[in-house]
Amino acid sequence: MIEKSTILLINPLRIKPVVGPIAFDYLGYALNRAGFQVDLIDHAFTDLKDALNAYFREKLPLAIGITIRNTDTCMFQGQAFFLDEIKELITYLKSIQKSPIIVGGVGFSIAPEAIMEYVGADFGIQQDGEDALPLFLQALQTNHNFQNIPNLLYRIENQIVCNPIKYVNLTKFQPPRHLINNFRYFNEGGQGNIETKRGCDQKCIYCADPLCKGRIIRVRDPESVCAEFKALINQGVNCFHLCDSEFNNPLDHAKNVCRALIDSELHRHMTWYAYCSPRPFDEELAMLMKKAGCAGINFGIDSGDDEMLRHLRRSHKVGDIIRIAELCRTNQITLMFDLLIGAPGETKTSLKTTIELIQEIGPDRAGLSIGVRVYPRTELAKIIKEEGPIPKNPNLYGIKENNPNFLKPLYYLSSEIGGKSVFNYLSRLVGKDPMWFFADPAEQTQNYNYNENLILVNAIKEGYRGAYWDILRMLNEKNNK
Repeated sequence: MIEKSTILLINPLRIKPVVGPIAFDYLGYALNRAGFQVDLIDHAFTDLKDALNAYFREKLPLAIGITIRNTDTCMFQGQAFFLDEIKELITYLKSIQKSPIIVGGVGFSIAPEAIMEYVGADFGIQQDGEDALPLFLQALQTNHNFQNIPNLLYRIENQIVCNPIKYVNLTKFQPPRHLINNFRYFNEGGQGNIETKRGCDQKCIYCADPLCKGRIIRVRDPESVCAEFKALINQGVNCFHLCDSEFNNPLDHAKNVCRALIDSELHRHMTWYAYCSPRPFDEELAMLMKKAGCAGINFGIDSGDDEMLRHLRRSHKVGDIIRIAELCRTNQITLMFDLLIGAPGETKTSLKTTIELIQEIGPDRAGLSIGVRVYPRTELAKIIKEEGPIPKNPNLYGIKENNPNFLKPLYYLSSEIGGKSVFNYLSRLVGKDPMWFFADPAEQTQNYNYNENLILVNAIKEGYRGAYWDILRMLNEKNNK
């Protein structure tokens, strides 16, 4: 008999180090408030098929929800593809039970129609699910009328219908964070996670964040953010990474969150890391972040060449990069720069300019991500279509055939920097300087791929905590003493 008030949520991702499926804690909160019971099977900690078989011997839920956090590793050197495993999971689920299967998550929201078709799901929810999923379950209980459910994808005969997008009001959103095993994720993954806002209004040509989380920024009340931090601290989690696309956008919100953490004295019980943009970022924010317990900032600067930043449609310039480094150094905030190598317009000259600038600035760490993942519906996807037939495009690497929606890994690597020979060129530029995370598979100690990174896994077992780039930094400094 179908349990009409129960949904089974499945986390199919088994990457190492483990990363907590924060969406399930947020969805669980919304579902419980709407009167639904939530069961969870987490592949990170259990054999999936054994758990599913045991579960369906006892229960038949109203629906099954599967999160798609990532479609692949987003690394030129690895290119592991996760959707085939999810497709196999859905096929298996359909062979052992009859409840409808709904997929969602930030990875799904990159290309919802194409992914829903690829994996064979019955339904999908793109972007915010906290309102849509309870409404979907209510429709399953009653009239099966899905027309007015925001963000929902469903099938009518052989066609996939996409309902209009509606954003959740996050102002007073205050989940208790009790569905997933947050302490175990912290203990085996080295960091907790939390959102203070959602959405991104930037226009970077390559980025999928506005597709996944929306182009309108919705901020949470700082007091509700503090309450969530406190709930996780009470579970034994004391080091966090913010899931915000860029914590400092908008600037006033970031400052208000910091002030709330200071006023509540939560900063005395934890440390945290954040992604930030070089603009807007000022001296007051740097001081507040340090006082509020921020241990490190990862700035996605992409390039140290103003012309390349213009090609990428970034809002900052080289002068901003120099300024934020000075602010972080003054306030003793550990500093990481993320660089994106090989985008349209990249040349050996622009690359050399970038490397020399970063070497002169001297952040604590700088990461070289070679090749730009092409995502559907981005400006980069439009650019490569204008460059001519994809299979013949010398700037593209990865799955160039039978990949019309770019679901499978496809990377742009400017032929003007020599294609794959750029690895040798970069090796000559950066040498053996430990400041650089250079994602060369031959150099495991500088492995910039966080999936199946045994160095990180072992470090976390030894007690290291923090952002993964900072754990690798701490390990390197320890080994060089």
